Amino acid sequence: MLNARKWKNFLLEDNPKRELRTYSSFAVLINDDGKILILKRQNTDGMKFPGLWSFAGGGAEEGETPEAAARREALEETGITINNMEHIRTKSDGNKNIHYYRCLDFTGDVQKDKVLDEHDDFKWINPNELEQYHTLPELEHVVRKAFGTNVVL
Repeated sequence: MLNARKWKNFLLEDNPKRELRTYSSFAVLINDDGKILILKRQNTDGMKFPGLWSFAGGGAEEGETPEAAARREALEETGITINNMEHIRTKSDGNKNIHYYRCLDFTGDVQKDKVLDEHDDFKWINPNELEQYHTLPELEHVVRKAFGTNVVL
């Protein structure tokens, strides 16, 4: 699990593109077949959690609400437009809150060129397949919340 010190180091890393952000937002996109969209983070130097699978999302820009950040990140990273979403979890990790949203109502298809700007791959998977992927901490718990269950998937 990611602790507060690691988040602070991540946020303060010497990278001009990365600013100190007080929260991040992630979209748990669930399609009509009940599959979730996961994205594989790039496996490059300087990338935090390289090669791990996660949801579309990231840090909020100045003045942006958590909901707006989730919508923007999903569009930027996948090409999908979120129409409606439901807040399912906020996790406090030191100085940063991480917001998760269940998204059942969205338009568009995943655009591979957008995915490949920040990720190496994407997949729509059944929730019970999640254990086959090396994911970010807490991903399984968030998926359980998104489906309204705390039982093993």
